Amino acid sequence: MSASRLPRPSAPRAGLEGFTLLETSLAVAIAAAAALAVMSALRPPSAGRRMDDAVSSFVADLRSARARAISAGSPIDVVLDVQTRTYTRPGRSAARFPVGSVLSVTFARSRAVGAEIGGFRFYPDGGSSGGTLRVNLGGENRVVALDWLTGRATVER
Repeated sequence: MSASRLPRPSAPRAGLEGFTLLETSLAVAIAAAAALAVMSALRPPSAGRRMDDAVSSFVADLRSARARAISAGSPIDVVLDVQTRTYTRPGRSAARFPVGSVLSVTFARSRAVGAEIGGFRFYPDGGSSGGTLRVNLGGENRVVALDWLTGRATVER
């Protein structure tokens, strides 16, 4: 066979040699973002985060009970059990504070059911029985204060 009859390798066409540096960098950035999202989802939330979530839910339930008392024109109670770290509110199942949290509560004597169980009452005029709830979890502290005159619930760190 002569050299003139051998097939020649085809010359590469412009733009089809492989991936550009920009495309490669973008693929690596997307993979890193996906790995970060998966790692964040698999890591358990910190004690402070769990407590903030529980306290926020509790305050939202207090505000909902106040609004319900105003709209229904009758008192609404939110009952708190310090021993089991649970509270109940009308129309919903019992909610629980995170395991390991320590609760201490101050409420009106008339709202006490026992040494460990009591509640907050909201009145149709928007007021409440008042009181405070202190939550401690993993060295983090939050105080939920319920104003007796306005029924407003606030959180202090």
